[in-house]
Amino acid sequence: EERFGLRLVTGFAMTETGHFSTTSPDDPMRYRASGRPVPQYEVAVVDADDNQLPAGTVGELAARPLVPGVMMTGYHRQPEVTRAAFRNGWFHTGDLATIEADGYIRWVDRVADAIRRRGEMISSTEVERAVCELDAVAECAAVGVPSELGEEEVKLAVVPESGRTIDPDTLKRHCEATLPDFCQPRYLEILGELPKTATHKVNKHRLRDTGSPTVLDLAGSG
Repeated sequence: EERFGLRLVTGFAMTETGHFSTTSPDDPMRYRASGRPVPQYEVAVVDADDNQLPAGTVGELAARPLVPGVMMTGYHRQPEVTRAAFRNGWFHTGDLATIEADGYIRWVDRVADAIRRRGEMISSTEVERAVCELDAVAECAAVGVPSELGEEEVKLAVVPESGRTIDPDTLKRHCEATLPDFCQPRYLEILGELPKTATHKVNKHRLRDTGSPTVLDLAGSG
């Protein structure tokens, strides 16, 4: 903004829906803010039964058009996928979010990537953001893996910067200082690179193994 003398706006859009929320140039930037719904859409955050949740509560982001022709009608030759996405009058985006009291949408995580631990919903991206604050970390991914106590534990896959090493105890202390107790990683795997999809997104499914000898149990370290 300073370099080009302009104001940035952010929004939320999908191939399926087009653009259904936006920030205003007159509002200050907010972390992960996707703005308020545009007039052509109604947007809500819902629970697993599609009940609308109160302001500030994390749930799945859902949308439905208020005018014709702004949203797709279904996935081509995929009726089961279409039925799964369109339920109870809402299109389900597959994203976790909150809608704040002033109507602003705040993105949290993808539903498939969120981690459930000790009754708490953990944003994998929040964990990754904290870990990447360490100078020795080039990139990382946080995934949920089965816990012997039920629900999930947090596993970190970390790639060090070139010529650097990752000290597990340093990483563990950093997480303890920057993340809530329920977000603390249980497992750590140090890799040369993260597996990626054809579209260069991290393939988190391939990171969920905890039986590899390269996986360190942080519960027994430090």
